[in-house]
Amino acid sequence: MPKREGETQSPDWHAADVIAALHKQGTSLRQLALTRGYAPRSLHKALSHPWKRAEEIIAAALGVEPRAIWPSRFLADGKRVDRRRRMS
Repeated sequence: MPKREGETQSPDWHAADVIAALHKQGTSLRQLALTRGYAPRSLHKALSHPWKRAEEIIAAALGVEPRAIWPSRFLADGKRVDRRRRMS
């Protein structure tokens, strides 16, 4: 997917890296989901698809901002990329 003006350059973390980082913190996507009232596998979706709330939960567990994990989902100014907006 081509980068839009204002998007950051860093690559997103690989899903396995996110999972490994959570395990190093002593938790898992499943545990995070269950403690916050979500279905056990629901937070896995955030590894491949934008989901603001899930990204915030995962990032908080790792002690970073969501844009550190998924920079492609944010513009350089820190605002989220609106993927719903149509390209003209």
